[in-house]
Amino acid sequence: MRSIKDYASFVRQRKILITIFVLIILCSVAFQTLPNRIYENMLDLRFGFNYSDVLYTVNSLGEEGRETYILASLILDTIFPILYVSFFLGIYSFLEIKRNVWYLLPVLVGISDILENIQISLIMMASVIEISNEQIFFASFSNQVKWILCSISLIILLFGLIKKFGKTSNI
Repeated sequence: MRSIKDYASFVRQRKILITIFVLIILCSVAFQTLPNRIYENMLDLRFGFNYSDVLYTVNSLGEEGRETYILASLILDTIFPILYVSFFLGIYSFLEIKRNVWYLLPVLVGISDILENIQISLIMMASVIEISNEQIFFASFSNQVKWILCSISLIILLFGLIKKFGKTSNI
């Protein structure tokens, strides 16, 4: 836990946070400009998915789109969690959030996101008849864990902002 808080203290520097924020925006733009309508069919953006959602995505993307999705998941969508985890940790440190457990949440979000990316990539590599319900369940479960933990992390961030900047001045 100490190393996470040390890292958070390092990335809380204004220049680093601004750089990370700009990189997050660039990464988001890169996702939206992916070819083959990948962005609008990304399973990652949903809160859970099932076999019919996967089948629709696979059919919508086609072979070339699936290959690009795999590359995007394994490259771009591995960089993205590293960036947003760093941003969350830096902001938490800046806001002087005390509880150690809260610093662990963004790390768990990033881990579940990367697990989700690996599982979705494996699904995209398989032929339609090879895709199992178990694969989809675990990918969807990782997806839902990611979104739940991300929401909690955002709530903590908002409470931290309110606590730090919500004090009204006596004028």
